Amino acid sequence: MTQSLSALPTPTIPPTSQGPRVLRVGVIHDDMLVAEGYYHPEEASPLVIGNEPDTHLHTPWATGIHRLPLFQHKDGKWQLRVGGDLAGVILKDGRTHDVAAVRAAALAKGTSPRNDIVIPLTEATSGRLKFRDTRILFQFAHPPRPPAPLPLGRRLVRVARRLDWVFVNLLLAMFVFQGLGMVVLQLNYEPPADDPGFLSVPNVKVFVPEKPPEVTKRDEPEKAEKGPAEKADAPAEPEKQDRPRPDKPLDAAERKAQIQQKLNKQTIIRYLAAVTEGDNNNIVSNDQVGARLAAAWDGTPGVIGDEGETRSGARYVDKGGLVGKTASLSDADLGNTGTAAVDSGKAAEVKVRSRISADAADEVFGSGALEKSAISGVVQRRLGAIKACYERELKANPTLGGKVVVQFTIQESGRVGDVKIVSDSTGEPRVGKCIANQIGHFKFPQPEGGSVTASYPFVLQPGT
Repeated sequence: MTQSLSALPTPTIPPTSQGPRVLRVGVIHDDMLVAEGYYHPEEASPLVIGNEPDTHLHTPWATGIHRLPLFQHKDGKWQLRVGGDLAGVILKDGRTHDVAAVRAAALAKGTSPRNDIVIPLTEATSGRLKFRDTRILFQFAHPPRPPAPLPLGRRLVRVARRLDWVFVNLLLAMFVFQGLGMVVLQLNYEPPADDPGFLSVPNVKVFVPEKPPEVTKRDEPEKAEKGPAEKADAPAEPEKQDRPRPDKPLDAAERKAQIQQKLNKQTIIRYLAAVTEGDNNNIVSNDQVGARLAAAWDGTPGVIGDEGETRSGARYVDKGGLVGKTASLSDADLGNTGTAAVDSGKAAEVKVRSRISADAADEVFGSGALEKSAISGVVQRRLGAIKACYERELKANPTLGGKVVVQFTIQESGRVGDVKIVSDSTGEPRVGKCIANQIGHFKFPQPEGGSVTASYPFVLQPGT
């Protein structure tokens, strides 16, 4: 049974402009127009209707349409895709066609029920479709004219209606209250005479230095020429021989003391003497520095030494004419009485042997889980780094040995977090610190369920 489209309710068509017709689609739910749009072929093909964000004609969720590709543009014409859930009527070429009857006829010709029926449309085609509880109207019409701009008065009225007048009134009242308060302060509290006003910057003073007056030749007192009588009365200048001579040469002892003091302040010996506290555990002491500097400068060319303290008979005459003796070393002083060269020997590196026992961790605890064998496997592969820490100190102390227990935390990533020395019986703290530093760079398998803390013993023994 068919029904004429002229009796169907359609949305009100707004004033249109002349031009090509476009597809106009409207969605009605509960007898209300909930969505409407005009579509050109290049804008939406296929035209998707639904409540998903990427649809062309967006409908409310109450319509029950999620994603319905209803129209498509192909071969220069719009086409209607009729599925199994779609019903209604269309008006084409002056005749009314039932959508269900058209689909049944297509299925009778062998069309698969899973495929949609495609009905070509023309500009004279219109229709009313039904998808569940929602009606979809379509027709071809001219697009509406663009809305004319509103006059300024109507735009101001529209803006005024959108304002929150409670907030606006509070804001205006605040400005009025502040303005009245400033007026009351200005009228009742007269500022001091030297107050420049509230617009000035407080506590800022600018000092401009006064420019000294220029002295011209006119202001200079005229110098009276001295006559022969005034020249005679002038006090006589002191003779040149009575003036002090700042460049008087120093004697040998003063010159030696100045040079020695300068050396103590400007050389590395100054810093060596500054850090010493005794002769037993330091490089030099203050007394040793002074004694050795004095002995060294006694034999330096250009510095006069004490008579009778030289080690050879060599003499030196400086530019000032002072004569002294210089110290030198002979073969007898070195203990070398022959002609053969002194053999200092070859420096040999001390080789040490060691034994390290690191079988397995004493205990493993924490919020995670990791086998002891996995921990000991990593330690055994990296035992060479632990051995290097021990043998470095074993070269200085061949009898060094003992047991070092290190506690470290393996994080969920397998990296080592906290490392500390639980006990160390070697007596040499550098061994434990080196071992802890090396373990901090190890990479273990990742524990399950959290971190793991392990206590690992290392038994260090010198080799035979």
